[in-house]
Amino acid sequence: MAKRKVVAAKPAGGATCPAKKQHVSTKSDTSSKEDESDTALLKLAASLKDASAAAKGVTHISSSGITTLRHARTLAASVTKAIPEDPVVKQLDLDGHKKSINAVLKHLLSSCKRDWHDGWEIQWEYMGKICREIAEWMPDIWNIMQTRDLHLARTCIVFCTDTIGKIWNCNSHSEFGDLDANVSIMNKASKVVY
Repeated sequence: MAKRKVVAAKPAGGATCPAKKQHVSTKSDTSSKEDESDTALLKLAASLKDASAAAKGVTHISSSGITTLRHARTLAASVTKAIPEDPVVKQLDLDGHKKSINAVLKHLLSSCKRDWHDGWEIQWEYMGKICREIAEWMPDIWNIMQTRDLHLARTCIVFCTDTIGKIWNCNSHSEFGDLDANVSIMNKASKVVY
């Protein structure tokens, strides 16, 4: 519970009034909010586990149960929207990087097909842009891999590897192997680990 300090206020003229509560921020307020949030998440997880088991038990829906089914689906969708986004997923932004990198890769592959011989300068720029984005993304992937979500980090690395493979084999007149991408990965103590 949040700690509150009670302060009595004296109005002018000697009249008395009830004590007014003033909120005093303490360190325990933050930890109690985190505890409440953790408790709420545990309750939510338990409820969803029970709901999942109940949903698996539904094998046949009668015509009178259609309305209940629709209501259950609406509730499930609203619960999904209400749950905060996973901070790891938000930090890595795999979907955003995929969209950005694939857009440039599409232009690169198109340029390689359309203008193989004379388009090497623009192809070089496309390759460089992709490599810079991947190089800037690597430290985030590394940090997440070291601390939390190995599966998501692996998915990001596989995407980067596939992208590099596509660039390497795009038949550009520009040499991908000549690109230089400097990547420095630091741990929490700001020591370079790669």
